[in-house]
Amino acid sequence: MKPWYAVVVAPNEPDGGAMVSRIPSFLHPVAGRPLIWHSVNSILGQERPPEEVLVVTPPEFGGDHFQDLSVRVRTLDLDSVRGEDPSGLGLPETRIVVTHASAGIEGEPLERLLGSEEGAWLGGREGEVVATLTDWSGFSALLDADQPFATAADRVEPSARLHETPGVFQVHTRADLAVAHRRIRDGLVRSLMTAGVTFLLPETVMVDVDVRIGRDTMIYPGVAIEGQSTVGEETVVGPGCRIIDSWIGSGVELKGWNYIANTSVRNRAILEPYVRRGFD
Repeated sequence: MKPWYAVVVAPNEPDGGAMVSRIPSFLHPVAGRPLIWHSVNSILGQERPPEEVLVVTPPEFGGDHFQDLSVRVRTLDLDSVRGEDPSGLGLPETRIVVTHASAGIEGEPLERLLGSEEGAWLGGREGEVVATLTDWSGFSALLDADQPFATAADRVEPSARLHETPGVFQVHTRADLAVAHRRIRDGLVRSLMTAGVTFLLPETVMVDVDVRIGRDTMIYPGVAIEGQSTVGEETVVGPGCRIIDSWIGSGVELKGWNYIANTSVRNRAILEPYVRRGFD
């Protein structure tokens, strides 16, 4: 596959909007990270990731969300990039995948897009453009609009859409955000199960991106493990527990409905139901 670059566009959004929020859709937290982090991370899940990711954002957005990712991520001001000669951004003439900051693209659809001709695009369930394969002129056209991507369907060829791409989603509403939560959570839980963790009812459990759980640990239904939490090996986390930014040792038994925040629990400790540890 030829080298390629990714551009993630985070457009200005009206206050309120479909999310009824002061926060742009791409900054809403999902599994401990803003949605835009997941958008970038999904692009990096390819067998051959992009040479670089450009994140084009409103000027008030900070660029410190991507320091732990495996490729260079450059954050550029949306308003300033509109007036730039694309060649001045320091990228060669090459193929570019342009995607929306509140979108997620799983591996197979993106591979299909990269294997297509320029102009091919992926659409969401409402037919909106989620990602397109283009060159710099196509990238510039997307940024010319007052609301990039909002009217992108007017600037793509309908027949170039790649259909049957269930691994594509975009967040417009709170209902879409719930779907994104579920998809991302399912992926995190699958990875932990592959690593030797048992989930008795995985669809009821919440885990964040930075959570680490040791093998042969058993997680009961209704558990939430958040932030920079670590759970050791051969531990039992009973039903309804919530663990936030804490270290739980190995061989621990949390009997259920325990609230543990910003603290540690020693190896082989036993906490009776409803016992709290740590600070809010």
